Amino acid sequence: MQNLVFWLATEAGPVRVIAKEQESVFFTLRSDLAFVQKLLDDQLSFRHASIELTSFTTNEPVEAIYFQNQRDLGFARALLQRNSITCYEADVRPTDRFLMERFVVGAAEVTGNESRYESYIELDQAQFRPTDVKTPLDVVSLDIETSVSRNIVISIAIYGKDTEKVFMLSDQPSQILDYVESVADERRLLEVFLDWFANRDPDCVIGWSVVNFDLRFLQERCDFYKIPFTLGRADSEVRWRTVEQGQQRVFAMVPGRTVLDGIELLRTATYSFESFSLENVARELLGRGSLLHLSTQVQHTARRPR
Repeated sequence: MQNLVFWLATEAGPVRVIAKEQESVFFTLRSDLAFVQKLLDDQLSFRHASIELTSFTTNEPVEAIYFQNQRDLGFARALLQRNSITCYEADVRPTDRFLMERFVVGAAEVTGNESRYESYIELDQAQFRPTDVKTPLDVVSLDIETSVSRNIVISIAIYGKDTEKVFMLSDQPSQILDYVESVADERRLLEVFLDWFANRDPDCVIGWSVVNFDLRFLQERCDFYKIPFTLGRADSEVRWRTVEQGQQRVFAMVPGRTVLDGIELLRTATYSFESFSLENVARELLGRGSLLHLSTQVQHTARRPR
């Protein structure tokens, strides 16, 4: 069976929690069980159990169908849906269900077998309980600039509490700003940034179109140089998930960190704008724009697609 991994922010630093041998589950009407068994018996390993739950729509009893991993659940859901069998709660991720079933919302008290590593603590055979204790998250904002003509990264900027850092593609060191670090070539720029980011080790990354632009572009450039895009904790690489929900939506999963995209957050909160450019949204919400207008003319060598 599958292991579920959770990362927690604590006063003692990041904690990696492993819940071993967890199943994936969805529900079908109990009246459909015989047909479900007929369809799945020769295809997958699964088990079922009668539970005291009913469907919202028909108030009929439902049966829990358990699988050893999420891949098998996805295969079963597609097979059953093609045969007009409704699968209830098949879209709930195992990690979310694990926390929901333990009434954990936001914060948790966790106990388990402890192992200590250089940059984090790991708990095995963990037990979760809800708690009201709140641990502040370490948040940084990420923004990159690119060269339109050369299709390369020319700067990476990070800002947060007690943090101001810019990695700039340049063979000349900065003479004015001590937080600007000049790097002579793009490959080295990416490597220096990833090393620095791992040592800075924030809990949360925010930005405007940070998923669809910044992280995707960094992924592409790391792929070009065959550099692992290890933005996650414990040298974990970024994983990508695409969901079709009317329009294609892309999610970046960064192990050990939360990524919050300003555009996606506003859409989730049902905001709608003629344009989701940062300049337009800032003017509509704040009454002022995001751009600095200088009295002197500046030739822009890089820009962010809007």
